Amino acid sequence: MVRAPACHAGSCGFKSRLSRSLSCLFLVLIVFVTSCRPHSLDTYREEGEVKIREITTLLQQVHIREDLIAVIPKLKRQFNELVDIIIAAQEYREANPNEHLDWDNQSFFDSQLLHAELRRIYHIEGARSLVEKAQEDALNRLDAFEKRRAKRIRK
Repeated sequence: MVRAPACHAGSCGFKSRLSRSLSCLFLVLIVFVTSCRPHSLDTYREEGEVKIREITTLLQQVHIREDLIAVIPKLKRQFNELVDIIIAAQEYREANPNEHLDWDNQSFFDSQLLHAELRRIYHIEGARSLVEKAQEDALNRLDAFEKRRAKRIRK
């Protein structure tokens, strides 16, 4: 019979390997989450550009109505994530009124590509209503944010 030292029985402050691993993972997660928050309007702009490119890529996969129906859940999620970025950027701008945003040609180009893809998609029968339905929740959230913001400004 082999006896385990008392520290392995849970006394003396011993932590199991799993517990230590979870503590380390939690610490790494906290550092990662706090370091990933945008620290400038340019960072928000870059995140928005990435999201616009992701939406454009999804739309480029659409050639017929059935393709669009298949990507609608992904589009809906992407539109919501884009609105999250827009809202966070606006809140950051309000908290940091002296910071200015530097626009570049890439932002304009990405927006133009998305616009062109949407125009192409809208030629598919029923596509406009499907895309608008996918945007609806995100746009309603953005509208509600803007109304709350306007109310704060008036006070």
